[in-house]
Amino acid sequence: MDKKIILTLVSLLAVALIIVAVVMVAGSGGVLSKSGGFTALMNDMTYDGDLTYQQYLECPSSWTPGDSKTVRDVIVDMRTERERVGVDTWFYTTDLWFVYVGDKWNDPDHGTLFYVPDNIGDDWLVVSHGQFMVTVTTATNLAEKYDVGDSITLQTALVTNDNGLVAFGTWTVKDTL
Repeated sequence: MDKKIILTLVSLLAVALIIVAVVMVAGSGGVLSKSGGFTALMNDMTYDGDLTYQQYLECPSSWTPGDSKTVRDVIVDMRTERERVGVDTWFYTTDLWFVYVGDKWNDPDHGTLFYVPDNIGDDWLVVSHGQFMVTVTTATNLAEKYDVGDSITLQTALVTNDNGLVAFGTWTVKDTL
């Protein structure tokens, strides 16, 4: 009888440890986390139309050009290219992929596809099935400091894009040249 009680207690302890581990991963920005920095930022965006898919979002009316926005989020993929400038100088262009994991802009029948105003290319950052890319240019190789799964802090200043919308400007890595 004593062996059954001990076995039951050990089993309960193992289950409790697994639950604690899952909660810690979810709370630390792991796979089960519901909100990274970009998710929270995009959830602040507005949309006045009737569409539930392929919405063109806008910055809230309280945001103005020159305002600074800072996010910390987890890198889900990255690619760095190096280019020579002059004889001994290099600069690095890094594409950083992130994931929007909120449900505010999700259509259960189609998935997540929306557009966020920026000042790059056609003036829209495309968030497709939750995935999107931000490109940063630095004097240092980000691949030497960051890897997939790492958190990174980015910042931008709001600007007015060619469409006349308040939009995200060029993103930079905080505290990096």
